This record gives sequence, C-alpha cells and structure tokens, in this order.
Amino acid sequence: MGINDYFLIGQSPAGNVAFSGVGPTTLQIVSGPQPAGCGTSGPGTTVSPSAVPTTAGTYHLRVLDNNGIHCFGLNFDVRTSTTSTTTVVGNVAPVLTLTPTNVGTTTLTNSGFGAFRPNTSAANEDYSGSLSLTIVSTADQAYLTAEDAGSPVGNARRGFLVNNNVTGPYTLNTPLKISSTSVDPNITGTVTDASMQSDPPVQIASINDPVTNKSVGVSFKQSIVPNEPIRTGQYAMPVLFTLSTSTP
Repeated sequence: MGINDYFLIGQSPAGNVAFSGVGPTTLQIVSGPQPAGCGTSGPGTTVSPSAVPTTAGTYHLRVLDNNGIHCFGLNFDVRTSTTSTTTVVGNVAPVLTLTPTNVGTTTLTNSGFGAFRPNTSAANEDYSGSLSLTIVSTADQAYLTAEDAGSPVGNARRGFLVNNNVTGPYTLNTPLKISSTSVDPNITGTVTDASMQSDPPVQIASINDPVTNKSVGVSFKQSIVPNEPIRTGQYAMPVLFTLSTSTP
C-alpha cells in the first residue's frame, strides 16, 4: 500500500475506524506492539474491522488491501464522559409599586395650580399642574387609573373641585381634566383632557410588559369660565391613582 493510497477519516456510526482509498480494504486495531503478519499478503487472508479502543494505550492499525497487510502505530488517549443536568432558578414575587414624585402618598390633595382668580375676561382661564408617577411592575399587563376619591359614584360633585368652606360646599362649573404621557414603548393608552367625572375610573395608561422605574407624566387642567363665581378658600379633589393587574 502506498503512503498516498489511504487516509484515516474517523469513526463510523457503528464505532469502527473507517478508511477510504484505492481498492477493497479491511482493517483491525490491535493493542500492544506490531502484530504478526504485517507486510505479508496472500489470497484468502482476512482482517476484520474492530471497534475504536475504549482504554488509553499504544495500538497498531492493521490494514489488509490488494497489496497485503500493513501496520501503522497509533497512540490513543481515550476520554470517557458522563453528563448531569441542573436547573438554575430565580423566582420573582409579584410586585406593583406606584410612587408620585415629591409626594408621600398615592392620594394627591393638591396638584399645584396656584391661586384661582375670579375670571372677568370673555374667555376661559385655564390652570394646570403636573406630577410624575414612577412605576414598578412584574406583571405581564397592568393598568393605571385615576379617580375622584372624594365623591362617590353617582354624586353630583364627582369629578369637580370642591370648596368645603363652612358656608358651602361650593363646586366649580367645569370638571377637572387629566392627561397622561410616557416615552416608554411598553407604556401605551395615554389620554388627553379626560374628564375626572368618569365612572369607572379613568384609565390613563396600559403597561404592556414588566417595567422597573418607568415614568408616566400626569397633568391636570382646571378651567374657570367667564364671570364664574368662586368662593374664598381651597378648591380640592383627592385623586386616587391605582396600578392593577389581572396577570400578576
């Protein structure tokens, strides 16, 4: 067998060493020194294929082809292996938190409008105030709502700022309006000038994925119509924000 006639190509699916080259070939892996019969040939001689060794050591590869039996020294570094599977787990408890910026409670009693003035002009005078809500949610879907917590459903004053002067109460003519904004792509469904008269509560944002420390901007607008009488004292509404989910 010429040196260029054959080359080792690896292990067959059955675990046997395989050769490719010229002419019919059989092969055998033999442990220890060079086996007998190398370099001889003759009709009827058979050499059976054998499995790849399973222990380390020195072996000879004995190949029978049309030119006889040929031997090649082999050093096998046999590696055994075993497998084990483990699962790494970190559990997340349901979390929903809602924090108004610079306010210590989720019930806001003053939006920072400043002082209302009697409107002696011919057009509405609008007052505005704003705040930011920071949201943490581990839910797949969560909803942010706002409602008038000072007047129950069905009350004629629901959605209006009320002055509880001892001679009152007094209510402004126009309901409070709420708007919301967010730059986060997972927070959608914001609103513009939604009336706080709404029942059920006004949904001002949808949180469509888990979020951590994401902001929703909230602004309020209160209009005073021309010649509207207003009473000395504080006009107020406790606004309750709620972050809720059905898929915690």
